[in-house]
Amino acid sequence: TDKIVVRLRDGSILEQALQVPMGHADRPPTSEALWVKFLDCVGDAMPPSDARKMFDQLQHIDQVVSVADLPIAAA
Repeated sequence: TDKIVVRLRDGSILEQALQVPMGHADRPPTSEALWVKFLDCVGDAMPPSDARKMFDQLQHIDQVVSVADLPIAAA
C-alpha cells in the first residue's frame, strides 16, 4: 500500500491510500501516460514527430521487422 499525503498552506492535510499504485501489473499505466513519460525521456534526443513514430512502433514491437526501421537507427 502506498499513501499520498498533501499538507496545504492552511495546515490541513489531505490523505489518499492507494492499494495498487499506477504502474503495478494490476494497474498498468495508460498508453497516454506511457507516451508522456517516453517523450520526457527522449525529447532532447529527437523531434516529437520521430519520438511519436518510435513510440508507436515500440507499442507494437512484435510487428517491427528490423531495428533499422526505428527512427533512431536513421539518426
